[in-house]
Amino acid sequence: MKKLSIIAIGIIALILIIPIFMKSSFKVERSLVIAKPASDIFPTVADFNTWKNWSVWALSDPEQKVTITGTPGQVGHTEEWDGKITGKGKQTVKSIIKDKEIVFDLEFTEPNAMVSTATILFESVEGGTKVTWLNEGNLDYPVGRYFGPFLDGMVGPDFEKGLSNLKSWVEKK
Repeated sequence: MKKLSIIAIGIIALILIIPIFMKSSFKVERSLVIAKPASDIFPTVADFNTWKNWSVWALSDPEQKVTITGTPGQVGHTEEWDGKITGKGKQTVKSIIKDKEIVFDLEFTEPNAMVSTATILFESVEGGTKVTWLNEGNLDYPVGRYFGPFLDGMVGPDFEKGLSNLKSWVEKK
């Protein structure tokens, strides 16, 4: 019995010690060039009412309940969702620079609570606009830090698909 207690304490200690040496924050970032000026793309991204047409999460969970409040393209514009696939959360426009940048406060409440900041940047480049979507935040100790190394592989492909959907959506207009 004493040996099992020592093993259990050792395992718990490892679970608590290893995350001390792991990254306490994360950043996921993807970019894509869209053959349109920022002035054509920006209104689609700045209005949560249009996200159902290109957001990978909205398209993957069409039965989710979505509530949109505030004025599109303005600070405070908010989208709340509750879905079987997407879970429960909300995003709120925190700051906005027309045709340049939108920063969102992002809060997931279910199935796993997490708070982060999402940013979508618009940069004029040859052939159109480079749109960069990034998400960054802190990882809770200890469990959240174990997920940190996997977040890019989990979220990055969704950003890629979302940007591809956005490109298709705005280029056909």
